[in-house]
Amino acid sequence: MNILSVFKLSLTIYKKDKWILFFSFIPVLIGMLLYGIVGTYLYSDVLGMGNEWIKAKITSDTFGTFVVYFMVTLLTIAFYLITWWTFTLIVSVISSPFNDVLSKRVERALLGKEADTIGESISEIAKGFVSSIYNELKKISLILIITIVAFFLSFIPVLTPFGMILSSYLMSVTFLDYSWTRKSLKVSGCINVLRSGFLVYSLSGFIFLGLVAVPLVQFFVIPLGVIFYTILYTQRSLNG
Repeated sequence: MNILSVFKLSLTIYKKDKWILFFSFIPVLIGMLLYGIVGTYLYSDVLGMGNEWIKAKITSDTFGTFVVYFMVTLLTIAFYLITWWTFTLIVSVISSPFNDVLSKRVERALLGKEADTIGESISEIAKGFVSSIYNELKKISLILIITIVAFFLSFIPVLTPFGMILSSYLMSVTFLDYSWTRKSLKVSGCINVLRSGFLVYSLSGFIFLGLVAVPLVQFFVIPLGVIFYTILYTQRSLNG
C-alpha cells in the first residue's frame, strides 16, 4: 500500500471504531486541559503581577500601557512556541498506555480478529500504565538526544540531508515503537524494518513532522500516527 492509501484507511478506521476515537481523545483532552491551565496562569496571574509591578515601578500612563501590551505579545509568542515544541512530547507520555491499546485494536481489525472488549482494554491500560509511561520517557529521552544531534548536523551543509532524514526517521520510530514493543522486536529487527522501508518511512516521517507544526492539527497527530504506522507496519509484515 502507498502512503495515500494508508492515510485513507487510517481515517476510515479512526472514524469507524468508536472506542478508537474514545482512547484517542482522552490523552488529547488531558493535554489540552494541562495547557489550558498553564495558559490561564500565564495570562491571569503572571500578567496581573507584571501589570501591578509596572504601575508601581515604572508608570501607569501611555508608556506603561505599551509595556503591558508588549508583555502580552511576548507571552503569547512564548506560549505558542512552548506549546508547539512540547505538546506532542507531553501528550506522547500521557497517551502511551492508551496508544498501546489503540495500536492493538487497529492491528486486530486489519487481521480480521475480534477486538477486545472495552473492559479488557481498560484493564490492559491499567496494568501497563506505569511500564508504558516509563518506556515512553526512555524513548523520548533518546529522541531528544538524537534531535539535538540532527539540529547540529543541519549547520553542516554536507550533512544537512542526513539530519533531515534522521529527524523523519525519529518521527516514524515514535509511532512504530508500539507495534515493535507488542511484537517484542529486537533492535536488529527494528533496524531491518527501517532499512527495508527507507523511502516510505522517511517520506511519511516528513509528513508527520509537518503535521505536528500545524496549530490545532497537532492535537490529533499522535492517535492518527499510531493508526497510520500500525497499518503500515502490519501490511508490510503481511506482504513480506
